[in-house]
Order: sequence, then structure tokens, then C-alpha cells
Amino acid sequence: MTDELTPDRFRARIAELSDELAEATGDTRFAHAAGILRGKPAGRPATDDRAALAYAEAILDAGLVGSRNAACTHAAIMYSATNIAIDATRARLMKKFKRK
Repeated sequence: MTDELTPDRFRARIAELSDELAEATGDTRFAHAAGILRGKPAGRPATDDRAALAYAEAILDAGLVGSRNAACTHAAIMYSATNIAIDATRARLMKKFKRK
């Protein structure tokens, strides 16, 4: 194999062509294929909830709220990006919240 035809370079070139096709046609499947070829994981990136979880645990430990659900609700209100996202944030925090 020549240096120009290595699998890594071939995948990079196909990904580049897929991006161009996505832009030219408006078909997002080409952009998705390019992401796969580049090794990007599918889906949304993980959300860093460490601060919100620490807040929820702190108010629960301090006795300011009576339940894990209430603590996660307060943390969601404080740390949600938008008012629309409060329920989703609370549900995500509930899944991540671990009591010792």
C-alpha cells in the first residue's frame, strides 16, 4: 500500500466527501456517515451534573428538603439551562443521584 491509500487516510477522505455531499444535498445521513467514519460517538454528549448533584446532596443532608425527589427538583430549578428543561434535568439527576 502506498502512503496515500492507508485505511485512515481513505476513511478521512470518504468522510470529507460525505460532508460535502451532506452540504450539497441537504441529506443529513451523509453527515452522520462522516461522523461514524471519523469515530465520533453517536448521540448527545454527556451532561456534567456534578455541581447539581452536589447541591442536591447538600440540601438533602442539611435537612432543607425531605426527599431525594425534592432535592433533585430544587437542583434542577437551579441548574437547568432553560425553564423548559427542568423536568428533563430532574429526571436525569434522579437517575444519577446515589445515596451513601
